[in-house]
Amino acid sequence: MSGAYRMPSENVETEIVIQKSRFIAQCFRVDDRDAVNGVLEKVRAKYPKAGHHCYACIAGAPTDSQAYGFSDDGEPNGTAGKPMLNVLMHSGVGCILVVVTRYFGGIKLGTGGLVRAYTDATNEVLGKVETVLREEKTEASLTVGYSMEPLIRSYLEKLLIEFSVAYSHEVAFALRLTAGQKEELSTLLVENNLRLQP
Repeated sequence: MSGAYRMPSENVETEIVIQKSRFIAQCFRVDDRDAVNGVLEKVRAKYPKAGHHCYACIAGAPTDSQAYGFSDDGEPNGTAGKPMLNVLMHSGVGCILVVVTRYFGGIKLGTGGLVRAYTDATNEVLGKVETVLREEKTEASLTVGYSMEPLIRSYLEKLLIEFSVAYSHEVAFALRLTAGQKEELSTLLVENNLRLQP
């Protein structure tokens, strides 16, 4: 399945304690980078007394490096966000944001200890999150006579294809569909001597 990947189906929160420091990991589904800032604001409001709210995200397909983001949020450079992002990159999950909130417990962990703690917290929350398959959708169009509209509508509804309709001297369907839906619809259309237009 080209363009398909897993994404979180729910928000999940876990907590680990390492040498009296609390690491609260939260996983969210985010469809783009704009959504990340909104979620971070909510996390900061939920845990206002925490020392750090470090995060890593892949706000899109897991293969799209433009969708990657991370922050150490005041922790020593490279000890939180980057290790968290590394875990996400190896998970194959996209449209994901993990925020790890830290309450300092009085014992310094050192840079190696922080890397392990943030990595472990991220792995812990990823182990609990349920995912669903997301397939990339493309656009196509189909123009038919009025007599064919009910048949085409039934095909589109049966295959759960997103569509809109414009009426003029013919009926124009604008479609958003996955590769699998396109293949199934094309088979049905061939039986009626019809073809999708890109």
